[in-house]
Parts: sequence; structure tokens; C-alpha cells
Amino acid sequence: MRRVIYAEWLKLKASKIWIPMTLLPVLGAAVGAGNYYANRQVLNMPEWHALWTQVSLFCGYFFYPVLMAICASHLWKMEHHNYNWNRFMTMPVSKVKLLSGKLVLLGILALMVQVFLILLYWLIGRFGFGFAADFPLAVGLQRLFLGWFSALAVVAMQFYLSMRIRSFALPIGMSLGFCIVGLVCYSLGIGLLFPNSIMILGFNSNYTEAISLAEGMSIAGFSFIYIVLFLLLAIAYLRKRDIVSC
Repeated sequence: MRRVIYAEWLKLKASKIWIPMTLLPVLGAAVGAGNYYANRQVLNMPEWHALWTQVSLFCGYFFYPVLMAICASHLWKMEHHNYNWNRFMTMPVSKVKLLSGKLVLLGILALMVQVFLILLYWLIGRFGFGFAADFPLAVGLQRLFLGWFSALAVVAMQFYLSMRIRSFALPIGMSLGFCIVGLVCYSLGIGLLFPNSIMILGFNSNYTEAISLAEGMSIAGFSFIYIVLFLLLAIAYLRKRDIVSC
């Protein structure tokens, strides 16, 4: 498994995937900071929490899911060209390890993005706006880890779609539609039923306090179900289909 992950990592090192991984969180955080500045008088909550509502609104709801779709499409791009699917299918490594390795690497990329986003959030609050209050470390850590784990449901879904769809752009375009579906599900109170709305819940953008243990377990549990579901679907697809790349 380590060799599979390392091999996939080597493919990414020479790519340009690091550009959107850097620019999209910066753009989302900047837009969120601007929105906070424009509405800070009406955001009736502590300043750190008020800033997070705006940063997470743009990053967590739109920029982050689309970025994960870009990463997933990029990770499968090589397999969809130059007959690399044939090489992939005949490698002396089990399909479970090959797929799991790709999915784990996507999860690592998602964690890197989440850490970067929390860092930007802290930098904007501390040095951009000069917040005098101490950074809410416990809530921040929960937003880091629960936000990342809830995002893995979206990662797994985009991973499966990018494996099935040869087009690089189509899964990314679909992710924009999924963002809207996630917002609708969240608004209807059925946020645990769709990956993007699970991510909205995990980002905890509408609460000033930490998520309770029961709520956190529910979010993590449903996210784990989606991770396993899409991984099993990917394994089943490879076992039943004879894929030939163009």
C-alpha cells in the first residue's frame, strides 16, 4: 500500500495540481474575509466565529468541493490516456490496494487543504483584522478534523465519478451541481443524506460552539459510510468491466 501511495505521489509532484490547491483556498478565504469586513456590524457573535462563518461559507460550500473534484480528475487523468488503463489493470498489485492507495492519497490532499485553510483563517483573524481575543483552539481543531473527515465523503464520490468518466472536466462540472444539491439537502434538514451537505455540517459554519459528541459521531459515521460505499462501487466496477483506454 505504501508503494502504491508513493507511486501516485510521484505522479503529482511534477504536476500543476498544487496551483489550484493553493489558489482556491486563498481565493475562498479572501472572499470570506471581505464578506466578513462588509457585514461585521450585523454578525452578532464573537469575532473569531463570525469570521469562520464567512470563510467556511465560500470555501466549504463551493471552493473546497470543486477543488477535490479537480484533484480526483487529475489523479485519474493519466489512466484515461495512452492505454494506461491496460497497464493499470495488469499491474501485479490487487485492485483493492490500487484503488485504496489512490483514495488515501486524495484524503491526504484534502487534509493538506484543510490545514492550509485553517492557517489562512488564523492569519486573517490575527494579522488581517487584529483580533484581540484568543484563538478558539478547541473549536478550531474540531473544525480542522471534522471538516476534513466530512469532506472525505465528497472526495470518495468524486473519486468514483472520475474513475468512471473519461472526461477531465465533466466530473468537475458535476461537482458544481452537487454543491447546489448539498445546500438544498442542508436547508431541508436532511444534510446527512448527501456527501456535500455532510461536508456543510462538518464545517460547522453556523454555530458559535463546538459540535456535540453525538452530532460529530453522526457526521463522521455517515461520511465513513459514503467512503466505504464509493470504494466498494469502484472495486466492483473494476472486477466486472474490461476497461480499455483510448
